[in-house]
Amino acid sequence: MNDEGYEVLLDISEKSLVNAEQFLKDAKLLRDNESFGHAYSLAVLGFEELSKSIWAFFVNIGLMDLVEYDRKKIFRQHVTKQIVGWETIEAFFLIYFEIRIDDSKYKTKFDEIMKKKPRKLEELHEQLRSLFTEITKDKDIKYSHLANQLLRILDIHEEINTNRMNNRKNEGFYVYDINESGEIKTPQQFTLENMEFINTASSFIQIFRTIKDYILNNLDNPLVEAMMQSIRKKASESQKDDNKKN
Repeated sequence: MNDEGYEVLLDISEKSLVNAEQFLKDAKLLRDNESFGHAYSLAVLGFEELSKSIWAFFVNIGLMDLVEYDRKKIFRQHVTKQIVGWETIEAFFLIYFEIRIDDSKYKTKFDEIMKKKPRKLEELHEQLRSLFTEITKDKDIKYSHLANQLLRILDIHEEINTNRMNNRKNEGFYVYDINESGEIKTPQQFTLENMEFINTASSFIQIFRTIKDYILNNLDNPLVEAMMQSIRKKASESQKDDNKKN
């Protein structure tokens, strides 16, 4: 791709992020007016727009390979957008977690899990879940809140991989035929308890906005360059490990 093509990606990233922010504003208005099904579904659409923004931005600055995901799938397939976004968010939080636990008694356990990296994603998540749960119970650890966030990230990743999030998004929009319980599913069956994802999606949109703006405003900063090189190195090592397993 030429330089002009990469500039287009940067524009796509910004417009997608603005659209994601608007989706979440609309979702909150619907939630406040007790239209819970439609609110949840708009929040998922907002997250999908965030995923497009993340993908376009990271390709633009060289943190993600252009051919890693099919471009048409990124823009047209809902589940692909959900997976791309959440895998990237999970990777960033794991890198941040690794930095925070340096010199910690949990660092050795975390390093062992990430180095061995089980063949199946479910096995990796199970081991990480066990570690994060242990950390949340440790009152002497200052970053237990981060472990809690990572547990939530793993939960949502599972929802996406099992297609539950996409199914729930559709249920929030449409009336469905009689289910196994003999009931007709409607968006009106959503309740306030289903609204947690609105806050989750909104917070990650704000986090990415902060990261994106900071990187763009500090591309010449040695610390930013070092961070980007570290991410590229980890991504390269991860790809090599995956190739060996396959």
